[in-house]
Amino acid sequence: MVNNPDWEGKVRIIGVSLDQDTATVKTRVEDKGWGKVEHYWKASANLDWWQFSGIPHVALMDKEGKIVYKGHPASGDLENAIKALL
Repeated sequence: MVNNPDWEGKVRIIGVSLDQDTATVKTRVEDKGWGKVEHYWKASANLDWWQFSGIPHVALMDKEGKIVYKGHPASGDLENAIKALL
């Protein structure tokens, strides 16, 4: 999904890690080959700030910052939601 040419310049994918230290985040990003995703680190398992129900979790926002999709990243609904925004 990350390399979809139809999304070039239109979709920004950001990862948030709850790992305990930045070295763990860096290692995981490198091991998984997630170099094209922006990554941020939050050293807490408190998910209240995004109202996530669990991990992994995805939130999709429109250009105005309104959340238009929340759910599990493996859901087929995620790709459809992105296509609808394009």
